[in-house]
Amino acid sequence: MPKQGTNPYKRPGSPYWYIWFLDASGREQRKSTRSKHLANARRMLAKMRQEVEDSRTGLVDRFAKSRGRPLEEFVRDYRAHLVAHDRAPRYVSSCIRHLHAAIRASEVSTLTDFDVQSVASHLNEVRANRSSKTFKEHVGSLKAFGSWLLENRLWPENPFAVMKAKKAKDGDKTFVRMGLELKQVTLLAEAATVRGLQEYARTHQGRPSPFHAEIEQSGKDRALLYWTGATTGFRKEELGAWTWEDLYLVGDSPRIELSGRFTKNGHDANIPLQPFIADALKAKRKSLSVASGKPVNQRDQVFHIPVDLAEHVRRDAVHAGILKDHRPTYKRLDFHCLRYSCVRILRELQVPVEVVQKVLRHSDIRLTLELYGSTEDEMVTNKMRGVVPTPELFRSLGSSVGSSPRSNAGEDDETRGTGPNDQNGGATSASAG
Repeated sequence: MPKQGTNPYKRPGSPYWYIWFLDASGREQRKSTRSKHLANARRMLAKMRQEVEDSRTGLVDRFAKSRGRPLEEFVRDYRAHLVAHDRAPRYVSSCIRHLHAAIRASEVSTLTDFDVQSVASHLNEVRANRSSKTFKEHVGSLKAFGSWLLENRLWPENPFAVMKAKKAKDGDKTFVRMGLELKQVTLLAEAATVRGLQEYARTHQGRPSPFHAEIEQSGKDRALLYWTGATTGFRKEELGAWTWEDLYLVGDSPRIELSGRFTKNGHDANIPLQPFIADALKAKRKSLSVASGKPVNQRDQVFHIPVDLAEHVRRDAVHAGILKDHRPTYKRLDFHCLRYSCVRILRELQVPVEVVQKVLRHSDIRLTLELYGSTEDEMVTNKMRGVVPTPELFRSLGSSVGSSPRSNAGEDDETRGTGPNDQNGGATSASAG
């Protein structure tokens, strides 16, 4: 650091002179003059001070170049900035998507018109039709973009600095995602294999489709995608990043090893695959190899994620009878629901919650329990029915209040032997429900 009042100054170990000054916005700037001569450094300092003074008095427009550049060029440069700083691909994709949506809605083409007022109607629409979390993400993307403009001296201020988004709460959500049971995932996958052909036949007077093979294969691929998501807990974007070289399908312990570059938390994922999933993936790889006449490229993607996957999931669920065609708007069944379903299935199969946490790759087990492990009302009813033995004081009330058979005196021994940790008792309760 320079001594107090020294300007220009030298840094230890450097042969060059450095200068410091306050820019037009009042922030301190320090630069190397790349010169070993003090006189040259002083001349450069005087020049920089004069430029700052001209900018403050309006003689020089420091942002004239930025005012004339198309807005899309800034978005492209911002994306390159995020990639260069090794931000997660999912984060980069969502930020750029949010910016493009705001630009299209505001119908502006330059930074001069891109501000809070221009995006207000777009954000109001997001707030009205999407969850509070999604609204907060849109606001965050705009503010981060504005901060980048300011930090790189591309614009005099962050045009979105005044925007605020309240912290998302469960009560603010406009929808609730469903978690499917094992039998429901089975129905969903089966519907995926037949819905396309049956819908074509229904809308074409029973005529077979000329694209029968393609429609059939698309349904099978979607069914495999459903089962993979429901048994591994991977998100849609993460599954889309799988390549054949990430899979280990030989041996007794098939698994997927996905780089942290493609996971939401940025950590490498090593998740076991169910044997039937591994067999299906091997069969898929073999069929692709036969169709192309050569071995599959190990860097090819395993899954093709349809753009309208959420709509496919909904229509498959309606076809399977899981959803009504006109369901309540607060209920949502999309592909991410299969991550919820993974927890419900593992819980249904009595897998320990610590294992579920590892499968979902949660750093905090409370997230596993609170976000994805919430127990359905029906399950609570089944598990709590008659689980507490009837005290002696209340046994005489059994016949008059219509209590469950477990409260009858003739079943005292069975009742005393049944508790929350009794597997036989739990199975009886589940079947009774």
